[in-house]
Amino acid sequence: PTTTSTTTTTSTTSSSSSTSSTTSSSSSTSSTTSTTSSSSTSSTSKTTSTTTSTTAPTTANGLLPGLQDYAIAVIGNGYHGIQMIRYSSVTITGNIFVINYPIVYLSGTTFSTTYVNNAWYAVHGGCGNANGIAGCTGVCKALSKNYFNMTTDCGTGFIGSFATYVNPDRAVYTSADTVSTPWTDYNQASTCSNPMFYCTCSS
Repeated sequence: PTTTSTTTTTSTTSSSSSTSSTTSSSSSTSSTTSTTSSSSTSSTSKTTSTTTSTTAPTTANGLLPGLQDYAIAVIGNGYHGIQMIRYSSVTITGNIFVINYPIVYLSGTTFSTTYVNNAWYAVHGGCGNANGIAGCTGVCKALSKNYFNMTTDCGTGFIGSFATYVNPDRAVYTSADTVSTPWTDYNQASTCSNPMFYCTCSS
């Protein structure tokens, strides 16, 4: 986000000039008349300065609690190709971070099928099976945190505004928590079976 502030300064400068004239006449009575006239001119100058400041990008430790609807991009450390994480919402209790419906930006990793790097993907949860745990562990480690636990619920599809970023509509999973293990296609994020309802990390 960018914040712009404008400051306006107004100053007034005055100048004056004077004219004097003296007339003398002599007769039986002499008199001297002095007349002074003055005029003033004022000018106004207006100076406008604009200061622009840009908020620093969110860091790996910058998970914001509450409903964010994927608006926050948290910078990852690149573990298992995870460069950024977005999420529906986060609950923070002490050193425990519950990340609901995480999506990941993958780059510099490998895929076992047709998906490619430099794109956002929803993460399959697998009702808490080995694939789900591996994916959640990858998310936690990319945030420089530790795996704590994850959803064991089953269901269908991601929620909220994920499609703003996951476009094309795709989901992935990984079968092991090693950087050499590729990510695998898992249908569409909007309709995939057993999405990652939540992934819990600890610090």
